[in-house]
Amino acid sequence: AYNNIHHPSKLVVGADLHCFKHKIEPKWEDPVCANGGTWKMSFSKGKSDTSWLYTLLAMIGHQFDHEDEICGAVVSVRGKGEKISLWTKNAANETAQ
Repeated sequence: AYNNIHHPSKLVVGADLHCFKHKIEPKWEDPVCANGGTWKMSFSKGKSDTSWLYTLLAMIGHQFDHEDEICGAVVSVRGKGEKISLWTKNAANETAQ
């Protein structure tokens, strides 16, 4: 539920939070992700909460163009900042990338 969404700014340094489509594991070894790629966005420490929320809502609401190419999203919290990665199924699909 919306009220249970974890905010990256509240996570400890070193944490990774994954949200992937049903039956897709957040690892490159998953057959669906094996030929995929990523879109990455970097943020200053504590500044990714809104973008993470909008990314999750866009995934859940099927708002991305080529949404069938999206495997999931990851937010990574590190000492210098945070990074949101959107994983795609096919890095060779230039239209979707």
